[in-house]
Amino acid sequence: MRTPEHQFIRYMMHEFGKLPDDPFYEHINPYLKVWLYESWLHDRELEIDKLRHQAILIGSFSNPEMAQNMLREPEFQSTDLDE
Repeated sequence: MRTPEHQFIRYMMHEFGKLPDDPFYEHINPYLKVWLYESWLHDRELEIDKLRHQAILIGSFSNPEMAQNMLREPEFQSTDLDE
């Protein structure tokens, strides 16, 4: 599965070298586990942002105006107004 929880378990496996059914995970401090999870999420967000900016840079060679718009405008907008 590709849910964030499963991806985090895979990250923990690589980080600590223990399989998911190891008792180590049952005895880990819950606050430490939340901190590790939030840090892992932040790292993923930074990686996505870096890749987005890299894609905009590469695209700017063929369409500089669109690249400028993508850097200025938010990715989405929401309103409560019915139009």
